[in-house]
Amino acid sequence: MNLLPGETVEPSHHTKVKLRNGGIAMSAYASTHADKGAKVNVGIRPEDFVETNEDYAFVGKVDITEARGEVTLLNFATKGDADPVIAKLPGIHAELRHTEVRLTADPSKVHIFMKGASLLYR
Repeated sequence: MNLLPGETVEPSHHTKVKLRNGGIAMSAYASTHADKGAKVNVGIRPEDFVETNEDYAFVGKVDITEARGEVTLLNFATKGDADPVIAKLPGIHAELRHTEVRLTADPSKVHIFMKGASLLYR
């Protein structure tokens, strides 16, 4: 699972998180007003990412593309101590190598972890 650091900005029945990379992630998990501004990690599985030209959760330059038959793994170049980010997109996407790609995920597939625990289990 990709873990992207961020901070909650709009607690409600759908939690909105501003990510360190400038993206925005929405989760189907509920949060409270006491959670506003909390440091969290947003978890998105590689297969749950989808390309977007609009609001994004992650944006990065593709370092390596790895065709695996009906899917392509995209490995993104990361800076400093950032964890690697991997996306798995349907189809063959060799043309994405060395390009900037914006990714998002359906809120029902976005996981939020606060203080080491998932908001799902609160």
